[in-house]
Amino acid sequence: METVATSSAIGPGGSLSEAVLWVSWFHTGTLIADKHSVLLEIRADSFAKVVAAYEQPYRTCVCYANKFVDHMASLGCGHGGVTDLTEFDLDWDDLGEWMPTATMSDDHFIFLSHFKGEAGTEAALLLEAMTRNIREDRAHPAHAFKQPVFLDSENLQDLAKLQDHVLRTHNLVLLLTPSVLSRPWCLIEIVTACRLGICVVPVEIKRPGLEFIYPDESFYRDFRNGHFLSESAQYLLDSESISLEQAAEAIKQVFSRISIDFSPHKSQSIRAAEVGQILDRCQDDAQHALARRSIQKQVLAYESTDRQSLPEEE
Repeated sequence: METVATSSAIGPGGSLSEAVLWVSWFHTGTLIADKHSVLLEIRADSFAKVVAAYEQPYRTCVCYANKFVDHMASLGCGHGGVTDLTEFDLDWDDLGEWMPTATMSDDHFIFLSHFKGEAGTEAALLLEAMTRNIREDRAHPAHAFKQPVFLDSENLQDLAKLQDHVLRTHNLVLLLTPSVLSRPWCLIEIVTACRLGICVVPVEIKRPGLEFIYPDESFYRDFRNGHFLSESAQYLLDSESISLEQAAEAIKQVFSRISIDFSPHKSQSIRAAEVGQILDRCQDDAQHALARRSIQKQVLAYESTDRQSLPEEE
């Protein structure tokens, strides 16, 4: 087969042989400098080792490599096809849309716990703002999740399903409004999170006419004595094997951390700063949460094996 020699010039800022990073590659030409030049080299083996050490960059690179290989296949291998000069013009901002969901976690980075009657609109605003911030931050650990921020938009009536979402979250963001601590479903979410050591981030909704009163000793006394919750609320907690004492201790644990404000009626710049602060608080605990998930899975696996090894009662 006869080949035709051609040449191309590479100017300042140019690149070549990117394929080396993603596939097994044989160079298709000879590089010659016709003047004094500075060349920055990235070694494929060193690049792979560094990327593999960090989960999110690794996922991003796997996705990019898949798209690069698809691009190579579309060009073909004949004359004028794939060469050391082949470039892939990718809009990195769109890469999140291509992330392979099959390799992503079913966990949530954030679970938004709220009383819909008082903070339904604010919860939706936070969902939209957090999702946008995460999408714009390519290095954010929440990219590892199929659904980074969970909001019960389906009005789940099955407690088991709702608790499952809490079990699979790394941060529970509790929206503080006047009646939130009287809502049994919110209390179940709080207790479930505290039992598992999931980070609970209290966020006070700052809105005219809506003031959250922080619990004091009088609150905890009335709560423990059954004077705060309605009978139906206490019945629901009891059905989930949650005592008033346990719920009170979980609430105390939540407020051992300083709350963060979210002010939906203030300027966009203030809201953006508040959302950023909430995400930063959650991200600070992300690595601990991942380690905790691993430990929990090991404990559950051990308990399951231990139960299976027990002799049946006669």
